[in-house]
Amino acid sequence: MRLTAKAIALLVLAIPAAQAQVMAANPAAPPPVAMPAGQVSAPVATSLVENYFNSLTTMKADFSQSVSGEAFASEGTFYLKRPRQFLWQYDTPVKQKIVSTGTAVYYVDQSSGHDGQVTQLPMNSGLGKLFNAKVLRLPEEGLRVTSAVQSAGQLNVTLGLVPGGKIGPDGGFKQAMLTFDQEGSGKLTLRRVEVVDATGAKTSVSFDHVQTGTELSSALFKYTPGVYRQPN
Repeated sequence: MRLTAKAIALLVLAIPAAQAQVMAANPAAPPPVAMPAGQVSAPVATSLVENYFNSLTTMKADFSQSVSGEAFASEGTFYLKRPRQFLWQYDTPVKQKIVSTGTAVYYVDQSSGHDGQVTQLPMNSGLGKLFNAKVLRLPEEGLRVTSAVQSAGQLNVTLGLVPGGKIGPDGGFKQAMLTFDQEGSGKLTLRRVEVVDATGAKTSVSFDHVQTGTELSSALFKYTPGVYRQPN
């Protein structure tokens, strides 16, 4: 099974952005605060989402990806190192990867032969704004919170497009749902991203064993033709 255009559009959600600079540029970001269960106002949810992504430096997680209409899920490991470096390393059902070196994004389908089939992808697309903005401001990136619900240690936020905003109807999605675990202290951990495109098709990515703020080797984010897994 190969990545479909829908799945690639989600992953070129283009995960990554600058963070050492983010904290310097936004030092007054408030600490997370636990909230009671129920509806969360759009301004509060907007602040929570922005602060979460603006506070990321690195992320490593196992992921499982499913696309509506496909029988099997894909699994692998996701790595993020700001600014603008990321790697989706697929292990099953076939070896594929999407890697951003910081200046270019490559999709490598290793199932197509020894050197793999390589496609260069756009650096910024759709929800990649969440990860790529130096300082994320949802309205400035053409996104808005349409609903947010807090319950049982989770925060679920639905994002839609700002009419006439930066992301048009051809931006790869119609709406996106973000699911965060929330600790008693209010700290958030991203667990799931689900994107619905204009046709109603869904691409879902779930994250497990999430680690943030850990050291990641820059070698992970290199692209060398013919080399599927970089040493790190």
